[in-house]
Amino acid sequence: MNITGIPFCNAGRECKKICENGKQFVGIHSPIKHYRFISHVFLLVAALISSWFILRARLWVYGFWNITLIIVVIYITITWFIDINTGAA
Repeated sequence: MNITGIPFCNAGRECKKICENGKQFVGIHSPIKHYRFISHVFLLVAALISSWFILRARLWVYGFWNITLIIVVIYITITWFIDINTGAA
């Protein structure tokens, strides 16, 4: 968007207005909230599956706390990256 000369914040606001006038907008839920939820779920599941394969290949025995720690670290990392994208608009 910066290549065409449109500032990102203004383009993000206009995109939000267009999305709110569409059929995807229901009540108080904004499209950004839907994006954040879907991206959290998708990226968490994808990262958990890939880390499970790596964990299974490297360790003979892994337990509940290994998986819990991996989920927490993945969730914190994903939330940080998603908040950068959604917070910029």
